[in-house]
Amino acid sequence: MLIKSIIYNKFTLITLLLSILLTHSSFHFEFPDNAKTWETSDKAWDSYVEEDEVLANLLENYISQKLKDNACPGLALSIIKNDKVIYNQTFGVKNMLTKQPIDDCTIFRIGSLSKGFAGVLAGILSEKGLINLDAPISQYVPDITLSSSDPAQPITVRHILSHTSGYSTHTYSDLIDNNYSRENIYKKLGTIQPHYKTGNHFAYQNAIFGIIEAVVESVTQLSYPEALEKYILKPLDMNETSYTYDGIINTDNYCVGHKQYNKQKTIKALTIGKHYYNMVSAGGINAPLSDMTKWLIACMGHKPDVISNEVRRAVFTPNVNTTRDKKYFNKWPSLIHSYYGLGWRNLETEKNYLIHHGGLVNGFRSEIAFDAMKQIGAVFMFNSTCPYANECIEDFFEIWNDYNDPSFMRNITGF
Repeated sequence: MLIKSIIYNKFTLITLLLSILLTHSSFHFEFPDNAKTWETSDKAWDSYVEEDEVLANLLENYISQKLKDNACPGLALSIIKNDKVIYNQTFGVKNMLTKQPIDDCTIFRIGSLSKGFAGVLAGILSEKGLINLDAPISQYVPDITLSSSDPAQPITVRHILSHTSGYSTHTYSDLIDNNYSRENIYKKLGTIQPHYKTGNHFAYQNAIFGIIEAVVESVTQLSYPEALEKYILKPLDMNETSYTYDGIINTDNYCVGHKQYNKQKTIKALTIGKHYYNMVSAGGINAPLSDMTKWLIACMGHKPDVISNEVRRAVFTPNVNTTRDKKYFNKWPSLIHSYYGLGWRNLETEKNYLIHHGGLVNGFRSEIAFDAMKQIGAVFMFNSTCPYANECIEDFFEIWNDYNDPSFMRNITGF
């Protein structure tokens, strides 16, 4: 089987796998489960770790080398198959200056992975009859004036969650970076006009996306963080997840972000900033790997009492094609098409259909993705902007597909 050269060298992989097989006489290879639909059962959280030792050794060697090659200070990573953690590992340090090691409970900023929480929360409230995703936002927040390109087609909740409002990319994201209050950002949005046709054109947003917070508050009579706690964080026991500046710096176990500055990969540790805590839905959540693992398992369908199959359909179903968007994943050799749902991307590759999102904030990079049919998912949390963050999802799924290809295994093992 031909493996893309950008992923790993075939000879190296064969050598590594053979060495693992020879040192583990109890090796047992399982073929993939039959493809599953959205309909997944509710299973107990007890004993949800079931490590695949062969895969763990393969990933350990590959990822360690990638982190070294890309000068990544640290990474926390979890791989989920069905509702089990089959690989869970941390690499590197929280801070290049202190050299303290990262562990499962180390807090990271997750950036725009926060948008996935907003999308799911809106889906939950829609299922409860509190939000109509296709209703004008003015129905819920009349004080926020956001002009549509066509007065006959007002901007809806769906438009703001799918980045199809018609406004230019990153409209007033700089105000979030400069720590403007949410209320002042909303006021500024009312002073401009859309650049594209509402509902037709994808242009990524932070400030406009953040209007979902006011919508949620209007229908629940709770603050946005309180609603997040009530409907998602507490039911999933995501007890270490927070959404404030104090929520990260007042813990004794958190990372700082790092930035690479030149071709020599000079790394600089950054201080924790306050930006995006003023617009939590767009990028303000802090979380450890232990909590993000619970989140991924739930999004994959294994906590239907919290995130039902109906909510997942509503949130993950594509709303707009984004294949022409100048994003790193659209440059993956395996990418066929990309789309955007509600706070989540859809990536159609040669062998997978991924529900995905990436995050970037304050020197942190994060990636989350899962194949709903094959029931395999991964979350990568970096405390740097190292280039490997742009490749890790495509790399992992390429490795996974090859690892689970019976003909590939027969070719290298002879059985």
